[in-house]
Amino acid sequence: MNLNKTPSLREKVMFVGVLLTVLYLFYDYFWTTLDVKIIQAKSRFDTTHEMVKKVEDQIDLLTKQIQVSQTAGKKHTNLAENVKQILKRRIVDINDEINATIQELGSANFSKSIQIKQIKMGRKVEEKNYLKVPIVIDLTGRYTAIRRYFESIEKMLRPVIIDTFSIEKNGMSKLLSVNMKLTLYLPKL
Repeated sequence: MNLNKTPSLREKVMFVGVLLTVLYLFYDYFWTTLDVKIIQAKSRFDTTHEMVKKVEDQIDLLTKQIQVSQTAGKKHTNLAENVKQILKRRIVDINDEINATIQELGSANFSKSIQIKQIKMGRKVEEKNYLKVPIVIDLTGRYTAIRRYFESIEKMLRPVIIDTFSIEKNGMSKLLSVNMKLTLYLPKL
């Protein structure tokens, strides 16, 4: 074999053929398997990424539920404190207590943004150890003001329970009419 000679056409074609075969085998063996591995790794990455998103969503949901349950627990604690204060309350005069309750229900601080049309007291009903005093209230106002009024009744330091209420819309206005029946419970003296 003489390397100083220029290669013939047949040798050039054989060299290019061998070179192409080697390149094809290299591509087929290394590059294709590498490409498959990249696709598999990307698929695993996408799956893992989706799982991470789902776990993050679940963590957010659980965090919100914990916050809601903690807030609800605080509300129940406040309610229990109100009940304790109501039970500790000493009543000296029943008529004064009834008048004070009606004045509180109709006071401007208690009923902001609400127009109270009427507050009526019904006949006292005597039970075994206590008196029930029915109270009827008619009022008008916007939804949020009425909601605040109900919350104020809940926070009262008097044993008042809302028995029934009805809400109606006042024609075309944004005001609502509310009729509610409350009961004030007082111990017998």
